[in-house]
Amino acid sequence: MTDLAAPGELAVQPHFSFFQALRHGAIAWSVKGLVNSMLTFRQLSQWWNKGPNVPDMVKTYPCRPSLPIRIFFPKGYERNSNTKLPTLFMVHGGGFLVGDPSDDDLVNRRFADTHGFLVIELNYRKGPGSPFPVGLRDLEAILIALYSDLNAREDIPATERLPIDQGRVAISGFSAGACIALGACQLPSIQEKVRFSAVIPVYPVVDQSIKPGERALRRHYKTTFPGLRGNPTDLLARLSPYFVWSYLPYGQDLRDPLLSPAYAAREELPRGVFVVGAELDQLCHEGWRLACRLGGKRVPPDSAEEKPGQEMPAAEAGKLIMGNGDERFYWENDEEVQGVKKSVRWLLIPDAVHGFNLIPPSMHADPGAVEDAKSKAIAYEKVVAEWLVNVIWKK
Repeated sequence: MTDLAAPGELAVQPHFSFFQALRHGAIAWSVKGLVNSMLTFRQLSQWWNKGPNVPDMVKTYPCRPSLPIRIFFPKGYERNSNTKLPTLFMVHGGGFLVGDPSDDDLVNRRFADTHGFLVIELNYRKGPGSPFPVGLRDLEAILIALYSDLNAREDIPATERLPIDQGRVAISGFSAGACIALGACQLPSIQEKVRFSAVIPVYPVVDQSIKPGERALRRHYKTTFPGLRGNPTDLLARLSPYFVWSYLPYGQDLRDPLLSPAYAAREELPRGVFVVGAELDQLCHEGWRLACRLGGKRVPPDSAEEKPGQEMPAAEAGKLIMGNGDERFYWENDEEVQGVKKSVRWLLIPDAVHGFNLIPPSMHADPGAVEDAKSKAIAYEKVVAEWLVNVIWKK
């Protein structure tokens, strides 16, 4: 009998008894049904009252007709222009079980308009009906179809073309989406045809061999905060076992780098890697370890012995902790390897919960936390955009 909520590690995904599987399946499908109902209501509301964050284009490809992608042009961009744009592909989160590309509309619109990028939100299927590696292969198929159109079709009207500068392309994702983005970067077809120059995993899932019960022990808890930030239990802890069960087939190697990028070789990832963690998040520790390994830093123990960040709240609300040499919160490592410039960054968002930049204000249950999260989201996006432009894509 397997208990995914217990601390420890696994090498392969265990087999569940019939009654365990029945229980996990009932809970997973119930959560999925509830979230999908809320999503339908939100989509109807948006259709009726179009907000300022809607995409400029929604596009599908014959290879995945049920998986539309959402495209955001920067403010003021002339669609019939021949000007190519730096491009950021995005992958939404949701524990490999729920979530929708429209979840990231606000972030994508803001990033496109503020930093002058073309932003393309990708799409993928999820568990329990579509476990690993279905979602990863969905991303692969959509990207290859997109690039085939980009490079081969001259008959596409100017207003339908995607002005991607193929020398300035990066991919990012949130949580489960960050995991899938890191996996996509390792696929030979993507390395050959898309050639991402950077990946930005934000509060990523990167090591599925860690049991969910162990993850919750590897972060600080700051119970002096009001609302969600002061919760003595982790935001993801209760649902994590069901997310894991939904996505991972029985017998799956949990250290497969496509599933657990913590085990990916450096040469299999883009030359630029910028890991962003949230301090009050059970996933923060594994993202920290990944960044340290890729950046040549001392890798913290694979246990709760050391936790990222600090025990006390940050001295200043709404601010990132950078520029003071405190490598718990930020460091950078740039080097040249066999004539190739490589760059790794680690940025820890202080006093931030998982999904801090995406969850509804009501979930924070604290107006101060809402403002704090918004300020830090805008600040980290600026840091990432500047890194891409001034480091990764600098001539």
